[in-house]
Amino acid sequence: MKKRKFSRDKESKIRAITKATMELIGEKGPNFSVNEIPGKAGLSIGTVYRYFPRGKADILSEALRQNITEFLASIKKDASDIESFKQMWANVISEYVELKRDYLPVSELLVEIASQNTELYEELSLIVLGFYRSFAQNIRKFDFCKGLSKDELVQRVGLSFAVMQTVVRANSSYHVFRSDDEYKNYLLKVVLAAFEH
Repeated sequence: MKKRKFSRDKESKIRAITKATMELIGEKGPNFSVNEIPGKAGLSIGTVYRYFPRGKADILSEALRQNITEFLASIKKDASDIESFKQMWANVISEYVELKRDYLPVSELLVEIASQNTELYEELSLIVLGFYRSFAQNIRKFDFCKGLSKDELVQRVGLSFAVMQTVVRANSSYHVFRSDDEYKNYLLKVVLAAFEH
């Protein structure tokens, strides 16, 4: 009889848990139980709680970190090839809109859970602020950003993403725009206005 080979890779287990959670959110919305995750992830409940002792809150925080890491990686990859600030933002907006479409239920659930947990809210705020700082660092090279202090640049990045998030939520609820092009062009105009000085 062959022995079953178990993966000892922490990262793959964490990814399996967050992936299973996203699938459950897609199927059931916020009304899923952490006890359902092991079956989807192919792991034990003990493994889920070993990596995520606070359950849903920890898993959703990790999902946010993964989303931000993937998003920054896609921007860094594109940033070296983009000649204009406007084109860079057009690419960022396209990535952001697609990411939000896939993860809007997760974002909404994170906001709901964080609003009831001060410690988690502060943790998520630090994750998002770190993202704004990393993004601002990535775009400092553009002439459009010259003359802005580091803090001003972080503020404008934060404002841009806050506006994008608000418009994405509104459009997902009310279908304000007739097409994706109209939607993305509107976001681009708003974001570019935030950087004018």
